[in-house]
This record gives sequence, structure tokens and C-alpha cells, in this order.
Amino acid sequence: MPSLHTLYWNDPAFRRAAEMLGFGLFAAILTWWFTRPMSNADPTAEFELVAKYGPPIALGLAALGLIGVAWRYVQVHGVFTRGETVTGTVVDLKTDTWETTANRNQSHGINKITQRSYHATVSYTVRGEEQHVTLRLPHDPSHYGMKRGGAVELQVLESAPRKPLVRAVYFEKVKMKWLF
Repeated sequence: MPSLHTLYWNDPAFRRAAEMLGFGLFAAILTWWFTRPMSNADPTAEFELVAKYGPPIALGLAALGLIGVAWRYVQVHGVFTRGETVTGTVVDLKTDTWETTANRNQSHGINKITQRSYHATVSYTVRGEEQHVTLRLPHDPSHYGMKRGGAVELQVLESAPRKPLVRAVYFEKVKMKWLF
């Protein structure tokens, strides 16, 4: 089973849910902290609404994030414990590249940021049935040793043959990445 660290950095659904959990907890703590009554200030109606509804809404968001994290963990855990390992063939590799602009520093103009998304089309056989699936990869396919026409190990559940997981993605050693 992949570690939580690897799941966070390589599984987009797990990462979004974990970020929602963290944001919800952070927002709940901040709204509670900043809406505490002060002895020298008169409460306003807007502040009373934020104080009353802010923390419960933020905790609800955190609860949804926790449910998402748990659901994705159980889903990936199920694929790796009950699924079978299948060898597939990489049919096609595709890299989409686009540029965005950001004005990070007002005095030095606009910076261009190049972003990429990587996709691999894989064919494999499960229960005698040929499957063709396009999978999004978190990094360059060469990072996982994938090349057009080459073999790739997949983990597949029999109940969901169209949703394989690439073993190399979930079992790679993720170097320590920082949030910034």
C-alpha cells in the first residue's frame, strides 16, 4: 500500500480532499479566533453572523474533506489489496503544454509560467477483455520508465476494469516536497 505522503503528492483526488480538510480546519480556527468578543468593542451585525455561522460551515467543509480523504484511501487500498497486477502496453503518450502569465512582482513586469499535463493511453487485458484507457500522470512518463510500445504494470480491480492504477505512480519514492 502506498504511503499517505505518496498519495498526497501523486493522487489528485486525495490531495484535493486533504487540502479541503486543512482549509476547513484553518478557516474554523481563524473565524473562531477573530470573532471572539472583546471587552472594548461593540459587536456589529455582520460580525455576529460570521461568529455564529462561520465555524460550523468551516467545520462542515473540513468534515467533507475528511470523508473525501478516507474514501479515496479506502478506494486505493482496495485496489492494491484485492486487485490483480496486469501488464499493459503503452499505446500513446501525450503532453499538453500551455503558458499562463502572472504578475508576481509589480516592478519587473509579467512572468510566463509553463504548465504541463501528461497522459498515457494504455491497453491491457482483464478477464479476456481488451481495455484501452487514457490515464493522467502526475509527472513526465519517462519518470516512470514509460515509453511508447513499452510495458507498464497496472493494478486493476475485477469489479472496475476501466479504472486501473499505474503501480509505478503509487510506489515511487517521493522526495520531500515543501508547500512553497
